[in-house]
Amino acid sequence: MRGDVLVRFGGRAEETGREQSRYRASVRPLLHETDRNAEDGAATGLAGAGPNLDKLCRLAAREMIAVALETERRAWLDAHAHLTDAAGKRLVVGNGYLPERTITTGAGQVEVKAPRVADKRAKDEREPFSSTILPR
Repeated sequence: MRGDVLVRFGGRAEETGREQSRYRASVRPLLHETDRNAEDGAATGLAGAGPNLDKLCRLAAREMIAVALETERRAWLDAHAHLTDAAGKRLVVGNGYLPERTITTGAGQVEVKAPRVADKRAKDEREPFSSTILPR
């Protein structure tokens, strides 16, 4: 199908479901617009595709970073899953996202939301979660 994009994030089944469909939904209009512009300027090659191709690259970079950040948080939570309270509830849990911020990548500037982790252990036992992917 022309303009349809199929992307596997990380090659793992649980990482391809929701992120992949969200990626398809947001990329498909850009691809069709790029195809139309390329057809209009077919004599000169990809005449109008430049700006939309840049948008597509930034969108793909944003989605890949989001999946990588979620995977990083999931690994952190899995490594601390054995820590529970007396009632059996986990002491280290996901706690939403930090405010969106802009980072610079090879594809240009993209907005990302870093995931947060709540560590409910005693203050002297806590380990702060900080992404190794994002700059401070």
